Amino acid sequence: MADITAFLSSGAILKFFRIWQGLTFSYVISLIGGLGYLVFYSSGIGWLIPLLVCISRVGGAMSFNIGYVSVARLFPT
Repeated sequence: MADITAFLSSGAILKFFRIWQGLTFSYVISLIGGLGYLVFYSSGIGWLIPLLVCISRVGGAMSFNIGYVSVARLFPT
């Protein structure tokens, strides 16, 4: 589900924003998930850690997909 969300949202982000803005947005999502994991890893909430890992995964997959798709924009034939 995280990868599907990332791939669909990265296409929408690239449609409305520039490449660097989309990459910055995806890095911020990864940062929020990673920092949330570091803060809440010892909490007793069982569903929170998998959610934060999925949020971080969405940001990472989104940045990869933006990088993969934007090569055609950066280096036109």
